[in-house]
Amino acid sequence: MVTATYEHMVLIVIVGIIFVGTVVALPAINYSTFQDIDAQQLKNTALNVLTSILLSDGSPADWNLKNPAEIEEFGLAYSDSFSKYVLDSNKVQRLDPDNESPLTPEKVQSLLGLQGYGFRFSLYRPFIGEADLNIPENYFSVKVARTQDNAPIPNAEINVTNIVSGALGDFDFHSDSPITRGSYLTNATGICKEPLHANIGEIYACVSIMKITAGGMTTVVVKQDDDRLQDILGISTNGDTVTIARRGTVDPSEVTISTVHIYGAWAYTSEDEDPTLIYESLNDKDFINFGSESGVHNRVVFDYSGLDSLNPAALIVLAGVNLNDENPEGESRTPLFIVGPFMLNAPEELFSLASGQQTSSVVATIRRFVIISDMTYIAELSLWKE
Repeated sequence: MVTATYEHMVLIVIVGIIFVGTVVALPAINYSTFQDIDAQQLKNTALNVLTSILLSDGSPADWNLKNPAEIEEFGLAYSDSFSKYVLDSNKVQRLDPDNESPLTPEKVQSLLGLQGYGFRFSLYRPFIGEADLNIPENYFSVKVARTQDNAPIPNAEINVTNIVSGALGDFDFHSDSPITRGSYLTNATGICKEPLHANIGEIYACVSIMKITAGGMTTVVVKQDDDRLQDILGISTNGDTVTIARRGTVDPSEVTISTVHIYGAWAYTSEDEDPTLIYESLNDKDFINFGSESGVHNRVVFDYSGLDSLNPAALIVLAGVNLNDENPEGESRTPLFIVGPFMLNAPEELFSLASGQQTSSVVATIRRFVIISDMTYIAELSLWKE
C-alpha cells in the first residue's frame, strides 16, 4: 500500500514537472518559430523585390530620360529582352543624389511598393581593388583580394592605362608621351606594383585606369595622383548628356577651392584604344565655383552625340584648379583629373541608396551578380520592417 502511494506521488511529481516545462518552453518555441517565419517571409520579399529591380526595365522603358513624376514603374535592367542581369548605367546613375534629376529614396520606395519597409540598395565590386599611384617614386600598384575574407587573389590580370597631363597652364594630355599601357599579373600576395613608364620629366597630373580580371569577372579601378576633388565633384551621364557637378554632401572646407575650370572630357571604352575626346572647352566659360562673388555655378553640362552607344567604362575630365590658393593666377592652375561615373576610385563599394537608418534587428540581404558597361558588379538589397 505504501509502495503504491509512493509510486502515485512520484508519478504526480513527474507529470507536474512535464506540465511546468511545457508551459515554460512553448512560448519560447512559438516565439522562435514566429521569428523564423518572419525572417523567411522577409527574405522572400527581398528576393522578389531585387529580382524585379534587376530584371525589369521599368515603365516607361526609357524612364531615365523622364522626370520623376512621369515614372510609373522602377527597374534598372537594360532595355533588351536578351540581356538578363545587365543593368542600364544611365538608370543606375539616376539614383545618384548629385544627378541632374535624381530619384529620391522615397520615390524608389513608393515605386517598389515598399511602404512599411526600410531598404538599402548597394553596388559593390566582385572583389576588392585597392590602388595606389605615386608620381615622385614613379609607380602604380593595386592589391586584389576577395570580399569575403580579404584573402589575396594571385594571378589576377591587370591591364593598365596611364594618362599624363601637360604642364601648369597646359590643359591637355602631355605632348610627349601622354598614354602608356601595360599588362601584368598580381603576385602571390595579390599585389601588382609597376613603374609608370612616363619618363617625360615632371608630371603635373596623372590617372591610372586599371582593368582587373579575376575568376572570369572584370572591373575597373581608377586612381588619381590627387584625390582631393574626387569626393567634391562628381560625373554622371544620362543618354548623351554629361553632368559634372558639385557633390552637395561633401564639405570642401579642408581644401580651399575657389573655382574649378573644365577643359576637356574623354570617354574611356577599352584598354586597347585611346580615349575619345567628347568635349573641349575653348574658353573659361565652363567652371564650377564655391561661393564666388561672380555667382554660384554648381555644374557644367554638355552633350556628345553617340555617347550612349559608346557605353564607356569611365569618363575622364581634365580640370584646372586653385587649391589652397597655391596658384592664384589663372595660367598657373594645377591640372587635375576627375573620373566617373560612380566612385571608381573606391576599393569596394561604389554606390548605395538607403531609405534611412536600419530600425530592426531582423534584416534580409540578397545579392546578385550584374553587368554594367561590360563590367561585373554585385548588386545587394537589404530589407527590414519599419
